[in-house]
Amino acid sequence: MQLSEAERALMTQRLMQAEEAEHQLALGAQEVRLRSESGREVEYRPTNLRQLQGYIARLRAQLGLARRSGRSSRTVVF
Repeated sequence: MQLSEAERALMTQRLMQAEEAEHQLALGAQEVRLRSESGREVEYRPTNLRQLQGYIARLRAQLGLARRSGRSSRTVVF
């Protein structure tokens, strides 16, 4: 599916908002709200974090971005 410039910009903005919401939950927020692709407001909480992560994965796939592995690289220091 080829995205127009406007569609790509909108999806990129939604992705950034969703990733920020995920970050806020990781920092201890009890609730974050986002506007979904359909335009309705959705609440995410630590209990439904997987749904938010699924939304992020869908946005990344639509934008043609690589999947996140969920693991960060770790540097070993001696």
